[in-house]
Amino acid sequence: MKKIIIATFGTMIMLMLVGCNGTSNPASVTGSEGTDQEEISEIIEQEMAEYFETDLALGEGSGLSKSAEEIETDGWFREITSRSLHVDVEFPGDGTAFVTATAQVEGILNLVVKDSSVTTIYEKPFADTITRYALFKRLPAEEPRPPYRRWYLDSISFADVVSTPVNSVDILSVSVENLSSGYMQVFDDPAALLDRETEVPDFQPGEEVELVITAASADLYAFLHTGRSRIPMTNNGDGTYSGVYTVGNQVGPRFAAVDLLTGGTLYDTEAPYDANAWGCLYRIR
Repeated sequence: MKKIIIATFGTMIMLMLVGCNGTSNPASVTGSEGTDQEEISEIIEQEMAEYFETDLALGEGSGLSKSAEEIETDGWFREITSRSLHVDVEFPGDGTAFVTATAQVEGILNLVVKDSSVTTIYEKPFADTITRYALFKRLPAEEPRPPYRRWYLDSISFADVVSTPVNSVDILSVSVENLSSGYMQVFDDPAALLDRETEVPDFQPGEEVELVITAASADLYAFLHTGRSRIPMTNNGDGTYSGVYTVGNQVGPRFAAVDLLTGGTLYDTEAPYDANAWGCLYRIR
């Protein structure tokens, strides 16, 4: 098995989904592995960029800095200062390409404390490693319209977001239930590949969806991120955390990120950043 590694930086964020390549196109042009690896990288950064989103559980902003030990945090947000993406492509020789996409995101965790008319923002560094997997398949023919692709995205995993260098938080599973249609599925492995057409959950605009995290600890803080919205999740006291959101109107692939953080992360300026999140992929039809 030949392994080819591509390194690329930050251009994959918030690009529009152009289209989905099918498998029913006529006649094919075979390319070298060098050309294939470049094309797969371009697909990840261009047509399929929304499937490889890295702004899953992040926020923007800035503030004053002050040092202390324990604080009564009234709010918090992540501020990104750098991001990078590394794509590892393996070609087993059977017309498929297995992709490991690893993003590194670094920045500042801002802890907001409000005391009467004074607002203080404490800052400490954060870093996350975001890993997801994908399977590409070679088209039997050249795509008959620009950009004339030879490969298409067949299946993809959730995104597993792990704090670095410290990580003690562990999500064991996430259940996804459409409260409108009755669809319900439990996902217990963020690395599992989901067929893009048949296994990625499909929702309609305006439907209500409940996500329930099962974790290894019952004393964590849980949040549900949907785009730029962040919803506190309910700690059920038994190692599970639940939250409900309403599906938006913009069709295409989207992520609902479930985000678990330690109390020290949010309430102690000296404690290290320690968190785990899953970017749960779904599609709005």
